[in-house]
Amino acid sequence: VMSDRTLSDFFGDQPAVYSRDGTLLVYRAGTTLAVRHSRTLELDARLPIGTPFAQNLTADVPEGSILISPDERTVYYGYWLMDAGGQPAQAYLARWSLPSGQSLPTVALGRGPLLALRLLDNGRRLMVTSAREVSTYDARSLRPLSAAAIHPVPLLPTSAAISPDGTTVAIGSQAGAVSFVAAATGLARRGSGGHTAAVASVVYAPDGRTAMSVGDDGRVIVWDPLTGEELAGLAGPPGRVQDAKDSPDGSTLYTSAVGGGVLAWDLT
Repeated sequence: VMSDRTLSDFFGDQPAVYSRDGTLLVYRAGTTLAVRHSRTLELDARLPIGTPFAQNLTADVPEGSILISPDERTVYYGYWLMDAGGQPAQAYLARWSLPSGQSLPTVALGRGPLLALRLLDNGRRLMVTSAREVSTYDARSLRPLSAAAIHPVPLLPTSAAISPDGTTVAIGSQAGAVSFVAAATGLARRGSGGHTAAVASVVYAPDGRTAMSVGDDGRVIVWDPLTGEELAGLAGPPGRVQDAKDSPDGSTLYTSAVGGGVLAWDLT
């Protein structure tokens, strides 16, 4: 157990990402990604993001831009550019091989903003959700496999999550609504009910049967992603929530808020 250890080169507003077995830690460090042993914090590699990231104003995926393949042999980083007017422009996916740290070709993903990324089928497929489209790629070659335009397009999206099996996508909005998109067709169904303030985060349970949204109104809503029905509403103290994560067994949801407050919600 370590204490009082600091990542002095950490840069960004998103948390560091652990590999599936917890041995690697990857995070943004300026114009690079740092790869460290999670126990010793020994630096394994620095991964330069390169162009066009380094020469342009960029933005990250709200729920996390970094992915580590289950076999720990590939790191992915998704981002998009901003044009001169501050509007989302082209989106990209940078990649590296581990443990060598060798850069792989950066691939264009269409127009941003990107809302969610997820590796599926034990790392064989990569699903990308933008504000207008759900796209699936071969994770090794990044060859496009499928794409579906989202209709109707959700207004003012703030966060999104892809289900563990890749069949649905949950998208939260500035107005508090949560929509569920069928990934194969792009058809979006607005959930019944919702929040009275912006949706700060959405997550799926590990088994994909339920999804949870957290709003700036201090509520947690448990949803059926197939029907869009609200299964339960859990009231908490009001305050601006920043993020939410569930436990591996799906029994507990953890939320963090501005000011450092952390709550644990019993989902059973």
